[in-house]
Amino acid sequence: MRKATIFILFTVMMLSCTSQYEEAFKFDLSGVFDQINFDKPEVGQVSNYIYFNGLLFGDAESSIEYSGDTLNIELTNISGGNFTFQEQITAGSSVKFDSYPYIDEYDLLKTSEWKLENDTLKLVGGETFLDWNMDGKISLLSNEETLATSLNNWGPSTVTQDLYYRVDNANINDFNYENLSISFHAITQDVHSEVNYIIGNRSFGIVRTSFFNSNSISGHGWDLQLGN
Repeated sequence: MRKATIFILFTVMMLSCTSQYEEAFKFDLSGVFDQINFDKPEVGQVSNYIYFNGLLFGDAESSIEYSGDTLNIELTNISGGNFTFQEQITAGSSVKFDSYPYIDEYDLLKTSEWKLENDTLKLVGGETFLDWNMDGKISLLSNEETLATSLNNWGPSTVTQDLYYRVDNANINDFNYENLSISFHAITQDVHSEVNYIIGNRSFGIVRTSFFNSNSISGHGWDLQLGN
């Protein structure tokens, strides 16, 4: 009987230790890459973006090709709900060696001012390299009432007149994200539209920002790069 009691106590202790051991290794992925995180913003956080060209927006055969150009955005100041960022194209980017530069003002250091109100991020001043909509704002949080969609590499599988979508799971630049919000903004010119398409959430900030032509459904943009 004594041996049985000792065995039971030992089993309980092992289960308890295992539970604590597993708990110790649970961590929040949104904080391990030092990217700009609007849930836990800190001066010095840096988000790096890779430039791409995209084809067949929203189509099952859509594709993107990365150029190797890298955009570095650093959070330099926080004042209440206001954020200041410094943006620059890194020295090794291919645009700096191209005869016909495809990124405007690639050799400048830009400063942008942003404001976060509830879950809406607004561009309120300065300049940004990111493709940004004319409204100057996007939602970083979606809910169950938001129209759900999935991504076909570049662009959602569902496109309607809705301005906002949610993506529960998505792979972007070899990273699996959860709970992303998509914002659209279109400018109609004659028979076609120029559309801005932005994806993000609070903990990872802006994950993708891009621009495309509604006729050719081709365009370009920036994808967040996590890790090395």
